[in-house]
Amino acid sequence: MDNPECFPVAHAFQPVYLLPLVELWAGERTGPDALEQAAAIYRAIGMHPPVMRREVDGFIANRL
Repeated sequence: MDNPECFPVAHAFQPVYLLPLVELWAGERTGPDALEQAAAIYRAIGMHPPVMRREVDGFIANRL
């Protein structure tokens, strides 16, 4: 990848109209600006993007 600092990881939950949640986290070389921009885009379309501090096995909301 030419610009790995621009690549956040996102996991949206389904169905979106009932659960407007998308988890965001950074890869090893993802920059903090990429996460902030992605979160702003998701908020603009009505989603709620919790930003994870580190990657974990599975998705947080799947455990609830």
